Amino acid sequence: MTEQPNDAIRFIQFLIISIQTSLVGQSLGLVIGTATSLQVAVFLGPVTGIPILLFSGFFLNLYAIPKYLQWISFLSFTRYSFSGALKIIYGNNRTELDCDRKRINKMSYPCLGKPAMIFQALNIPDYSVSVDFGVLCIFFLFLRILGYYILRWRVRRRR
Repeated sequence: MTEQPNDAIRFIQFLIISIQTSLVGQSLGLVIGTATSLQVAVFLGPVTGIPILLFSGFFLNLYAIPKYLQWISFLSFTRYSFSGALKIIYGNNRTELDCDRKRINKMSYPCLGKPAMIFQALNIPDYSVSVDFGVLCIFFLFLRILGYYILRWRVRRRR
């Protein structure tokens, strides 16, 4: 249906980067939960998700973001997750896609047969998947340590 290669290594890599993304999201939730009261955390959690997704390059091309706001995209862990997932799916010497099928309608997105064209259209950087995974690990460790120290500070403050 989607002509994805039947490759166990790609599947395992995709699974690993997806799990790492969920761990980073959980860590962010732990930081929000430990730093604020329950009433504030209920509203702050979804509100922090908006800029994280907006500046990830998934909904909005990173070059469409004004220059003075582009630095925020480096703070979005979903940017690295999206980039890593696309590199896993379309990288690693992926064969060209079959673009011989007719488009359903004139408004449908044109078929990009070569994986390099997909990376160029979505402005995916050239560095390897391990860099994306490493940055996600750094986000995970930073947020977990930050959550620990915030929780420790709040417990000491209550004594």
